[in-house]
Amino acid sequence: MTPGLRGKAIRSSAINSVLSMLLKALLFGQVVLFTRLFTPDEYGQLTTVLLIISFATLLGRMGLNEAMVRESRNPREVLNTAFALSLWIAAGLAALLVVLSPVLAAVFRRPELAHHLRFLAVMVFIIPFELPTMLWVRELQFGRSKYASFADILVSTVVTVVLHLGFHLGVLSLLVGRLSGFVVGQGFAWAMLPYRPHPKLHREHAISLYHFGWPLAISALCNFAIYQMDDVFVRLFWGDQNLAYYTLAFALPYYLKEFTDLMVSSLLPIYSKLSDAHERARTAFVEVNRYLGIAMAPLGLALFFFAEPLTLLIFGEKWRPTIPVLRVFAWGFTIETLGGYSWGMLVVARGKTKLSLIAKSANAAFLLTVGAFLIWKFGVMGGAWAMLGHAVMSVLIIRPLILYRELGNLYYLRDSWKPLVAAVVAGYISVFITRWLPAGAPALLVSMTSYIVLYAGLYVLIDRPILQDTRAIASVLAHRPGD
Repeated sequence: MTPGLRGKAIRSSAINSVLSMLLKALLFGQVVLFTRLFTPDEYGQLTTVLLIISFATLLGRMGLNEAMVRESRNPREVLNTAFALSLWIAAGLAALLVVLSPVLAAVFRRPELAHHLRFLAVMVFIIPFELPTMLWVRELQFGRSKYASFADILVSTVVTVVLHLGFHLGVLSLLVGRLSGFVVGQGFAWAMLPYRPHPKLHREHAISLYHFGWPLAISALCNFAIYQMDDVFVRLFWGDQNLAYYTLAFALPYYLKEFTDLMVSSLLPIYSKLSDAHERARTAFVEVNRYLGIAMAPLGLALFFFAEPLTLLIFGEKWRPTIPVLRVFAWGFTIETLGGYSWGMLVVARGKTKLSLIAKSANAAFLLTVGAFLIWKFGVMGGAWAMLGHAVMSVLIIRPLILYRELGNLYYLRDSWKPLVAAVVAGYISVFITRWLPAGAPALLVSMTSYIVLYAGLYVLIDRPILQDTRAIASVLAHRPGD
C-alpha cells in the first residue's frame, strides 16, 4: 500500500469506526426510549414488520452496492443501470409484500401485521435510494455516506415521541415515525449527492451487474442461515427459556462482531483500489489482519475470562446458565477474527463473488446439518459448539484455500498467535490476581484494568515493532490530509 493511500485508509477507517459507534449509540438510545414509552406488544409489532422488510431488502440488494464501490471505469454510467435495475427490484418487492401481507400476518398470528406491512412496504425503496451514496464510499468519504442514517434516527425519534405523547396514537406513532425518518433521511442524502442517477438500462452493464451480484444475494441468504437458524433450532427443540439463554449469551460476542464488521466494511474501496496491484494488496491484507487481531482478540477473550462476573453483575443470578455458553461463543469470535477476517471484502473487491458464495454455502451447510444435530442433542451448548466449529472450519480450512489462491501465500497467519498468547496469559494472571477480592463491580473493574495493562505489556514484549507502528498511525491521525 502506498504511503498516501495508507494514510487515507487509516484516517477514513478511523472516521468510519467513530461514526458507526455513534450511530450504534443513538440507535441504542432510541431503543431504550421506545421500550420505556411503548408496551412490549406495541414495540414488538414494529420489530416484526422491520424484520420482514429487512429480509426483503437483503434479497433485493443483489450486490449492487458492492458493485458500485469497486467500479472504476464508468461509475456514473453503471450507476444509471444499477439504479434502473434496483427500481424494478424494489417495486416488485413492495408489491409482493403488499400481496403477501395477509399470509405473513397469519404466519406470525398477528392480523394487524398486514396493515403495518402495507404501510411500510415502501421502505424497500432504500435499495435504489442508497445506491448513489456508494460513490462517497468509493472515495472513502464515510462521513457523507452516513448522512441518511443520522437524519433517519433523529427524525424518526422526534416524530414518534411527539405523536405518542401529543396524540396518544400507540403503535401508529412508531410506524409513522419510522416512515418519516426513512423519507427525510433518504431525501436529505439525495439532496447532498454529487450525482443523481437516471434510470437508464444499458444491456452490457446490466449483464455484468447480474453476474457479479447474484452470488452475493445467495451469500446473504447463507448468512441468514448461519446467524439466525440456530435460534430457530433452539426454539423448536428446547423452548422459549433456553432460547432466551442462548440469545443473551450470543448478544455480547455479536456486538463485537458487528463492530468488527463495521471496521472491515471500510476496506472494500481500499481493496478495490489495489485490485490490480497484487503485491500491495497482499501487504495490505496482512497488515489489516495483524491490526484486527491486536484489537479484537483481547476483547473476545475478555468475554471468556470475565463471563461470570459480567453476566451476574449486568443481568443477575437467574441468567447464570448463559455463562458457559458465552465462554464458548467468546472463543469462536476470537478465533474468527484472527484468521483473515477481511477475506470477504478482498474477494468482492476482485469481483470473485462466487468464492464468497462457495465459502458461505459451506458454512451454512455445516450449521444446518451438524449444527442442527448438536442443538437437538445438547441444547444451547450444542449451538455454541456448532458456532465454534464454524469458526474453526472457516479459519483453518475455507479461508486458507481461498486466500492462498488469491494472495499466493498464507503470510497473514504468521502473527496471529501473538495477540492470542498475550490475551490468554494476561487473562489468567488478572483472574488469579483478583480471585480473593469480594465479588462485585470494584473487583471486576480491577480485574479488567489489570487485564488490559498486562495484555498491552505482554504484546509489546512479543512484538516490539508495534510501538513504532502505533506512533506512525497516531501521526497519520493527528495530521490533516493536506498537512
